Amino acid sequence: MPTTMPLVVTILSSVFWVAALLVRRPLRTRRPTIEFWWAWTAMVTAGVVALFSIGVLSGTATLATAVRMIPLIVVGVIMVLQTLAARTLSINWAGGLIGAYFVLLLAFAFGGESVAQACLSLAVFLPAILGRRTGYDLRQIRNGLRLGTLTAIIAIAMIGIAQSSDFFGPCRTDKCSVWGLSIGTAGDGNALGIFYAIAAALCLLIIDGRWKFLVISTASLALVDLTSSRTALYSWIIGIVVAIVDRWCRRTNSNLMQAVTAIALGATCVILPLLAYRGDEFTYRATLWLSARGLAAESPLVGYGSSFWVRLGGEDGISANYSTHNLMMESLVASGAIGCLLLAGALTTAVLSAQDDSARRWSLGVVCVLLSGSLTEVISAPGRPYLFPALAVLALLAVSYTPDDPESHNGSQCPNRAARGNAAAAGHPRSRVTPVIPGPGSGAASQTGQHAVR
Repeated sequence: MPTTMPLVVTILSSVFWVAALLVRRPLRTRRPTIEFWWAWTAMVTAGVVALFSIGVLSGTATLATAVRMIPLIVVGVIMVLQTLAARTLSINWAGGLIGAYFVLLLAFAFGGESVAQACLSLAVFLPAILGRRTGYDLRQIRNGLRLGTLTAIIAIAMIGIAQSSDFFGPCRTDKCSVWGLSIGTAGDGNALGIFYAIAAALCLLIIDGRWKFLVISTASLALVDLTSSRTALYSWIIGIVVAIVDRWCRRTNSNLMQAVTAIALGATCVILPLLAYRGDEFTYRATLWLSARGLAAESPLVGYGSSFWVRLGGEDGISANYSTHNLMMESLVASGAIGCLLLAGALTTAVLSAQDDSARRWSLGVVCVLLSGSLTEVISAPGRPYLFPALAVLALLAVSYTPDDPESHNGSQCPNRAARGNAAAAGHPRSRVTPVIPGPGSGAASQTGQHAVR
């Protein structure tokens, strides 16, 4: 079966996406910190591990889990150790709530794989639980996400070129791309499609400029279509809406619309599985939701633990690693109503506790992106190694973002930077003005008012 056109579309879409991320933005704006490498690792591992699902990279499920989790855990532990060494450890409300959630999950971990999964997930969430009082550098995190996405897209495209005969395959009977082939075989490209959709939404929250927005949107849509994943397509559409709302909030300097979007997505996540009455609805996801609703009714307060279906080993007729395909139902089975309230409280508290409007707007956007992929899938949550382990952590880190963010989209100076700039302009004997590369939406370097005082 000819793969020429799908391969050409993959290459061109990847090239345009990468170009949009690089134009007028150097590969590195300043020396990377550990926050940069954490974000970079999060994107690269999520993208590369998605290739296991389509068979391009061979290995066991254990190997895929190790590749997805171990690098992220190592970098996260280094972040925590640096925080401890600097004596800036701060366990905030969001960290305390998510820590309590893990206590509830670990209480059900009786042995074997259940303990391993819960502990691996806990290790990934450590930077959010053990926060940094002085704050994580949001500019470094954004830059890490940008370059991590770039690295993953290039790697996936190169693997597609090298193994085009295995990279593309026949479509599933009920869904297909416009080219008559799909990445993976018979729907196996779902994980990769979700990665493209989530990565595109995050990139659109970072970049500025209309043409970049259009290029990334178009390129990512072409790649999502090639995976023949309806879930990824729905996530992509919602991600575009979230990005448009984010740009509106930047212009109006108000986060109200982004908050309304997050509330609407959260309500949809809760209500959607309750609308299922027949097992064949929502591409048979209703079978899982009906089963989860029955389980939740038997243990409504504390659930059964994060690896309940894994421990069953398929005895109930449901694949052991299938999950519930909805974040609310997954949390309800894993931790009951108490766990759902803890998780929702942690995300809400993290957003409300953000130290400035830019960090709050960014964290609201990340929460919306998380929810966009959580309506008919579980992409990131405490307890198990899902498709995108770091996404929920990224939202929870909002409470620890430093307010003095050089890449703020609101175009205004932080008081501290303004004060330093005024001191330099006044000719303070120990002050020296050093220009810094402006963030997106800042204009020329001479107009940013961003200075470093030495």
